Amino acid sequence: MKRDVPLLEDVVVIEGAGHFIHQERADKINTYIYDFFKKF
Repeated sequence: MKRDVPLLEDVVVIEGAGHFIHQERADKINTYIYDFFKKF
């Protein structure tokens, strides 16, 4: 994947989540998004 997306920083796999991960695991997704934005 790094070859196809050279600026890729991290890959997160959330076990048990389906297609609507933003609804199924909103708390986890929000944490990852918040942590990402704190870098800037």
